[in-house]
Parts: sequence; C-alpha cells; structure tokens
Amino acid sequence: MLTFLNDSALSFGCRFSSRPLKVSKPVYTVPLPRGSVLAMTGYAADKVSHCICPQDLTHDRIEILIRRTCLSARRMNSHAFMNMKRDPQFTRSHRPETPPRESGGGGSGGGSHRKRSNKQQPSGGAGGVRVSGGSADQRKTEPGKGGSKDPQTTGNARQ
Repeated sequence: MLTFLNDSALSFGCRFSSRPLKVSKPVYTVPLPRGSVLAMTGYAADKVSHCICPQDLTHDRIEILIRRTCLSARRMNSHAFMNMKRDPQFTRSHRPETPPRESGGGGSGGGSHRKRSNKQQPSGGAGGVRVSGGSADQRKTEPGKGGSKDPQTTGNARQ
C-alpha cells in the first residue's frame, strides 16, 4: 500500500538513463493526488516497471509511505472508501493555521534564532529604546545631535 503526501503520478513501463537523467514515455500513468492511497497486489514481471517520473512531481520532493498489509487484514472496497466520512479536523480547509514567525530583527545576534531572555529585553523606561528593524526616524537619538546614532548601541549615552 502506498500513501502519497504530494500530488504526483505513478507511471508504468518507463525506462531510465541516469546521466543525464532521462525517462522514456510511460505506457500507462495513474494520477495520484495528495493524500491518495494506492494498493497494489502481486509481483511485477521483469519487463514491467513502475516509477514516479520527475516531470510528474508538483513539488520539490515526494514522500511515499510503503506499508505491507497482512493477508488477514480487514479489507475496504472502493464504494465503502468513497462514502467514508472524513474527520473535518484533517481536511485542509479546517486545519488551524500557525501564526507566522517573527524575524529576529537586525540586531547583532549573529544569526541566532534563540529567543531573548528577560535580562536581554530592552526596558520601556525614559531612555532611548531601539526599535529593531525600524527606520532611522523611529529610533530615539541623543539630544543635541542630529545624527541617527542610537545612544545605547554607541556607548556614548548621557545619564
């Protein structure tokens, strides 16, 4: 049994050459939408092969889960499978969306993606607070100086 996690197609009767990668035209193709299940039984003859051709992939990769089922396992016919009630939490339209990640700002974090500890959080007092990723006019500057330097980052802050 094969379960496909991306859209693809299973092709039969293809011949491959590895350098450069070429695939002959298939004799028969079975379209496999995302989440579909394909059950195959029996053994392939020497001259019959099946594959997923690179041109049939809709994403950069495909994941295939291969499961072997026992002969004594319960079977479901196609009519029962098509009429099966699906749990709405597993459909794409009902999945909860995860909020987008915030960028770490343009600070001198060295590319680290770790969250700041409470000690590293800037205080909201009367001093100059740097707004990460903001424009120069959003940053508070030293009084009397017209530049856009931040007093906390230059070390010249007056107290």
